Amino acid sequence: MEIEIAATPAGNDASEARPVLRLTNLSKSFGGVQALDRVGLQVGRGEVHGLLGQNGSGKSTLIKILSGFHAPDPGGQLWIDGQEIGLPVAPGALREHGLSFVHQHLGLIPSITVLENLLVYDLAIADRWAINWRAEAQRARELFARYDIRLDPLAGVSRLSPVERAQLAIVRAFDWLQRTRGGKGASGLLVLDEPTPFLPAHDVDVLFRLVRDIVRAGTSVIFVSHDIDEVLEITTRATVLRDGRIAGTFDTAAMDKRAIVHLIVGQHVDLESMRPPAKSRGARRDDPQLAGRHDPRFLGRARARRGGRPDRTDRLRL
Repeated sequence: MEIEIAATPAGNDASEARPVLRLTNLSKSFGGVQALDRVGLQVGRGEVHGLLGQNGSGKSTLIKILSGFHAPDPGGQLWIDGQEIGLPVAPGALREHGLSFVHQHLGLIPSITVLENLLVYDLAIADRWAINWRAEAQRARELFARYDIRLDPLAGVSRLSPVERAQLAIVRAFDWLQRTRGGKGASGLLVLDEPTPFLPAHDVDVLFRLVRDIVRAGTSVIFVSHDIDEVLEITTRATVLRDGRIAGTFDTAAMDKRAIVHLIVGQHVDLESMRPPAKSRGARRDDPQLAGRHDPRFLGRARARRGGRPDRTDRLRL
């Protein structure tokens, strides 16, 4: 039995109800493989919207269509802030419409400084070859201080920790939106494509504080993840893809893990049997219930919490 949960509007006011992004009838095939089949997605203003699904569910294909790396099949439609945008889009073309992307590899250049990475869009896209580096370094310090990010603009990126690199990539994308969208009303949409898989729990908390600060500043976020607990923690609503189709969209606060897992795999899964043994928390465990077509092999995430908070030994990841 397939579970379908209707999405709820972002607000009652007409301007709030108009979504930042709306996709309808989006399909994509690769030869004889249907990667996306008439997918629809709606992201509200000031919302963190999760995107969940197994490997092969269509998440990456959807994001690559939005970022211009894939052209969809004919028939799909896209609106941003109520304006219809023709598909396909060229790579990077949606930046001028207020979309910015942070992919899992982050897109940083380790051999140059934090400041140079912060301004890489200016150097690559904008006509800004005459840069006042002293003034930009001071602006970067103020930007980092505003979001409680402890980065030295003049430090080399190769010396940063993983969470510092993720912070830099996210704040760079947000800063670009703020500077290019100033005066245009909406504050844009930030797409975070799997930014957390290699981070320990404390670093995920640090990153989530930054995401919440960005949303408070008026930007909407699509948060792509395999981690159900992270989606429950950071998102307002979420959409599950399964086999290239929408399995459900729901208010996160109204859902639990079991219901989300059911949407993801399309059948009941005994979550207790998927818990890793205490002495080998990261080990995979086979479950005969998942044999065959759906085999997500959930992992128990064993990220140690600091400050007296419990370990995340019951986290589920696809």
